[in-house]
Amino acid sequence: MILLYSMFNITLFPFQIAQTRVLVTATELHHDTTMIDNWNTRIRGDLVELVPYRRHFVKRYHEWMGDEELLENTASERLTLDEEYRMQEEWKEDDKKCTFIILDGTRGGGQGEEAEQARMVGDVNMFWNDYEDDSCVEIEVMIAEKSCRRKGFAREAVTLMMVYGMSSLGVNGYTAKILEKNTASQKLFLHLGYKEVKRVPVFSEIVYKLSKEINQQAWQGLVDAATQLAVGPYSVDGQGP
Repeated sequence: MILLYSMFNITLFPFQIAQTRVLVTATELHHDTTMIDNWNTRIRGDLVELVPYRRHFVKRYHEWMGDEELLENTASERLTLDEEYRMQEEWKEDDKKCTFIILDGTRGGGQGEEAEQARMVGDVNMFWNDYEDDSCVEIEVMIAEKSCRRKGFAREAVTLMMVYGMSSLGVNGYTAKILEKNTASQKLFLHLGYKEVKRVPVFSEIVYKLSKEINQQAWQGLVDAATQLAVGPYSVDGQGP
């Protein structure tokens, strides 16, 4: 597979972007995509695969979110397993979220649900929550498996997600909200071409953005990478691009 990311000369850091997981229903913010649009989509990179958040991933995801460090770093609420299953169903139907589970693409291990569960690394998300411009999304990533950090998985997952969002979903800008103490995340997104645009002291957050207007060179790199993006149908048996 052609390496898509030579444009980014970055050092790898483990990181989680601040996020809040609460059980809510879809708002009245609408655009032309829902999580259903990526329900049958697999994206392959050199290190990771992005696959839709299906039911067989929920139990392992729930185990991750029992970790106090992850809860703090992602500003998440602890949910029961039943609530986690309910949230997975709600996210599937939500017209302002796009979620992929990150799988370790460097490991074999066969096919099927158990094999995929064994390769789970984290997740990457886009949220349409800009009421003034629904072509701009918030992006976040979580590498939950500590043994899988500092391996470039987060960098590639974010890059794949950005290219997919731009080329398939009409995204024209990305925002990342990162805790002030999470310097690893800050360094990674700066290396990806994001620029700091403001600070929100009440939430102890720094807001970073990337768009063609903010960093034309980095944005053109995403445009160029879109021609090589390996997107295909998802199935648990591993068939795809």
